[in-house]
Amino acid sequence: MIIAAIFPIFIWFLCYRFRRSAIGITIPFAAGALVMILSPLLKAFLLRSAEPLLPLIYAEAVLITGVGLWLATMPRKKDRDRSCRHCEYDLTGLDINVEGARCPECGGDITPASTHTCVTCSASLHALDLTIPGQRCKKCGTMLPVLRRRRPSEQPPAAPQPAPVSTADQRP
Repeated sequence: MIIAAIFPIFIWFLCYRFRRSAIGITIPFAAGALVMILSPLLKAFLLRSAEPLLPLIYAEAVLITGVGLWLATMPRKKDRDRSCRHCEYDLTGLDINVEGARCPECGGDITPASTHTCVTCSASLHALDLTIPGQRCKKCGTMLPVLRRRRPSEQPPAAPQPAPVSTADQRP
């Protein structure tokens, strides 16, 4: 009887773990089919004593499949560390651990510590120099990201200054 409780939990764990993939969708169907195939074998080996349990076994197969499909189709969380906080642009492949890094889509600051709060406990990090490796949040102990300082060769080009308008060029 303990297998009847452990098996669905294991299947649901797998469905959640592989959600939004072909494996995650296949697992609940395979588990439901396995229960349906094994139920006549249970009846054959236990003879008539398993007859009253067959409706419960079929209901368990439907429950495993239904809950498994629900878990397998749940959305995955967005990786907050890899998307812009302003426009949700996917920053995968970009070096965001550079002081003053900007989003290529909206130009917003994408430095992980640009909010100057701990990701875990939201404690203020204003007093810390995040270019020093190995620092931890004083409140919760979470390891903080290390920011690289920009090298002079990495400095973004300065914005061109508008040309001054002379009064001689203006027409009355």
